[in-house]
Amino acid sequence: MPIHIGVLSDPRNFHAQKWSKALREAGAQVSIFSFDPVPENVPDAYQIFPEGNPNKKYDYFSYLNSGNMLADALAEKKVDVLNPLSITPFGVWAMKSGFHPIVASALGADILEYPKTLSLNNPVLQKGWGEQEINDGLIGKLRSWTSNRVFRKYVKQALAAADFVTGDNALLIEKMNEWFEVPPEKMEVLRWGVEEKLFMVDEEKLNTLRLRFNLSKEDRVIFSPRGAKPVYQPDIILRAFTAVLETGLPHLKIIFLSAGYEISSSTRQQALELEKRFPNFMINLLSVGEESGRLDEALSEIANFYERESDESIRIFTSLLEPLMILAMGLVVGFIVIAMLLPMFEINMMVK
Repeated sequence: MPIHIGVLSDPRNFHAQKWSKALREAGAQVSIFSFDPVPENVPDAYQIFPEGNPNKKYDYFSYLNSGNMLADALAEKKVDVLNPLSITPFGVWAMKSGFHPIVASALGADILEYPKTLSLNNPVLQKGWGEQEINDGLIGKLRSWTSNRVFRKYVKQALAAADFVTGDNALLIEKMNEWFEVPPEKMEVLRWGVEEKLFMVDEEKLNTLRLRFNLSKEDRVIFSPRGAKPVYQPDIILRAFTAVLETGLPHLKIIFLSAGYEISSSTRQQALELEKRFPNFMINLLSVGEESGRLDEALSEIANFYERESDESIRIFTSLLEPLMILAMGLVVGFIVIAMLLPMFEINMMVK
């Protein structure tokens, strides 16, 4: 009888799908549990509805309040080992279920977001899972600081409750020990690695890709495999691309993978600046959509991008037009007044 591993993650998540597939190929039975809806192409995934929420909507506190529901689902499916993919929030949910053993997988965005001390000027407080720089300003930073400290408390509890913790790089292991006092013997580096077959490309496939992306053999290609989600810091990636472009390297092509995420307003602005100097940027985005079978989404994204830029240009123009019209009317009125008063002053001077 194979071991039954319960994975806690969004079944729509690329990492969850790849990890579950790898576990199955290793001989394990795998079930995914989440508050999120289950795609048709993901096997053995189960949606749990948050405690006390008939609208099926959830937030961070849903994980804190729905531990018993998770425990019931794990018992029903006869899960042997619980594997939360990320400590925030899935490790916390696992802790609240009271289930054991828990083998938690810590990811960078999990642990490195919660240092021991956090000042209001720390860039962590200016980034989030939604828009870039959503917490700009003192009130926003204070709110973010409070949330960060609350989340950190539960992350520490979840790490303490886990029977074993893996991290995908040595830095995570170091920080879990330094910041959260997780003993070294309870942790191990588990690198997810890459699929070699994805990088073994023959000349025929290379020629097909060159044709699809409009590349020549002389072109130098730089691409970012990270998504455009704010937590992945696409603003830094785009600044690096700009720095490379400024070197004037010939035959340079850049491919930026959005990974299907909504692009924030600040990232869009940077992309627009990059596009002015490197027009192939949006063409490459289209090609990625076509390659992944989501051409309609990529086209829609491009259309929305230009529509928003057009709306922004119109907004700026109209906001500038009003004061310019007032200034012009003031000049006209002033000219008329001076034209009427100047002869009167001259006549008055002549009379005197």
